[in-house]
Amino acid sequence: MMVRTCLLLACLQAVLGSECFKFECGSNNPQGTCVLYNSTDATFNVNPCSAGPSNKTYCPASDPQKINNYTCEVPPKPTPPTLYPGDKCEKYNCTYGTCQFKDDIQICEGISKGQNCTKTEECNPGLYCHEINKQKVCTPLVKEGGNCTSDYDCLNNLGCDIKSGENQTGTCKKYFSIKDHAEVQSCNMNLLRNILCQSNFCDEKNGTYYCASPVSSNSSVPTPCESREDCESTLETFFDSTYTSRCECGLNKNGTKYCSLLPGDKESKEFHDIAQNWVSSSAISKCHTHQRGSMQCMYDWWNLADASTFKYYQSRSLNWPKLQNTEDCVVKVYLKDYYQALADYNKYRPDPDDDDNDDNDDSFAYFLLASTLYLVFF
Repeated sequence: MMVRTCLLLACLQAVLGSECFKFECGSNNPQGTCVLYNSTDATFNVNPCSAGPSNKTYCPASDPQKINNYTCEVPPKPTPPTLYPGDKCEKYNCTYGTCQFKDDIQICEGISKGQNCTKTEECNPGLYCHEINKQKVCTPLVKEGGNCTSDYDCLNNLGCDIKSGENQTGTCKKYFSIKDHAEVQSCNMNLLRNILCQSNFCDEKNGTYYCASPVSSNSSVPTPCESREDCESTLETFFDSTYTSRCECGLNKNGTKYCSLLPGDKESKEFHDIAQNWVSSSAISKCHTHQRGSMQCMYDWWNLADASTFKYYQSRSLNWPKLQNTEDCVVKVYLKDYYQALADYNKYRPDPDDDDNDDNDDSFAYFLLASTLYLVFF
């Protein structure tokens, strides 16, 4: 049996020391100080900024591994999002195309089918810029079973099953359609991921890539840890391998580390299921091919309950070790994306309850916090 390193849900792991910082609410911080570091016990005292006459409601702290004190500031101005054809444009100018009214809604209008183009970004939803008879024109996206060079050539619910390397041609296949232990043309060996697999999990065996079954944590979740050896998975019998997730510093008051999630863990499965709902929805067809995985398009065209659930489950999975036994004041300052995602989830889901807490009323615009889902699924 082999134990494989499994860098799930992130591309890089910070180089962490053997000890972790501690984080707790700091109600005794000097006025206007949102983060105050106490070197005596390696503790960050955190006090979120509140509304006041100065409008300094934003705490610039972001890196929990950086020793620094922070004071409250005026919130930064929103960065205009990149808007493609098919995106709603009531508030911002289109990056590609022009903002026009369509059925009483302002939408970015791009280049239509059969018209000349220079790049895919210019084409309307359902099209890509393809060379035909030595002339580039906006052409319908490729159907299942057709040839492709990237996902962006295929219909929005399809990906390109293609070998890595230059001048390769692949086949458009449905996302999450290839069964466990069936062959697949590529596997991101840093993440062990391929979104064409039913499990979005893959590995290599005898020089060939296969979809893998979704292994889960071998210990109860959440799992405290001292090293990644404490984060071992159940056995994947086809590969005769177990896998280890990351052991990461949390943001709790005890400086405890926790294991990141494995693909078979309940919280990973919940995100996996809502991602499947998105790629099988009719709403995804309204997106530009480059926006098939963007929160911008989800909030534009999907129902808000599902879009906010997607963003919440995604952010929870990505930040899992940092969320364990972490006080709300710390989450609000250091995990702003998650804090907003939770607020939207509680606001829009059809049957809210009190499981996740709270009174998270103040928020940033969603587009500042959730540009894409490409970190995990695209």
